Amino acid sequence: MEVESCLQGIWLQTPVTSEALPPLQIQIEDDAQFLDGPSKHRLQKLASAAQKAFAEHALLLGKNRLLFEQNNESNSRQSARSTVAGKAKVISYEDIVKAQAKHDAKKSYPGERKTWSKAQKVLYQQYWAPKRHGRVK
Repeated sequence: MEVESCLQGIWLQTPVTSEALPPLQIQIEDDAQFLDGPSKHRLQKLASAAQKAFAEHALLLGKNRLLFEQNNESNSRQSARSTVAGKAKVISYEDIVKAQAKHDAKKSYPGERKTWSKAQKVLYQQYWAPKRHGRVK
C-alpha cells in the first residue's frame, strides 16, 4: 500500500518496512523542534510504537516460516507409508534356523504350482517324491 502526503512541498512516503522507518523518524524529529513538550513526547511514543510493531511483525513472519517448514516435513513423513512385514515376536536361534529351513523348503519345492509340464512331473517323481516320503534312491 502506497500512501503519500504533501507537507510543505515535500512528498513523504508511508514506510512499509523497518528500513524505511528511521529516515521518516529523523524528518519528524527535525520538524518537531517547534512543538511543545507534550506533543514531542507523543511523537516519540508513536515512533517507538511503530518500531515495536515492525519488530513484532518480523518475528511473526520468522515463526510462521518455521512452522510452515515443520508442517511440510510432517506431511512428507505421513505420505511415506510403512510396510508391515508380519507380527513381531521373540524367538530363539533354533526357531530362526527352523523357520529359515521351512522357508527355503517352501521356496525350492515345486509342489505349490497348480499346473506342471511333463518335464516337471518327471523331475518331481524322480527327485522330490522320494525325499518327501523318506525313500531316497
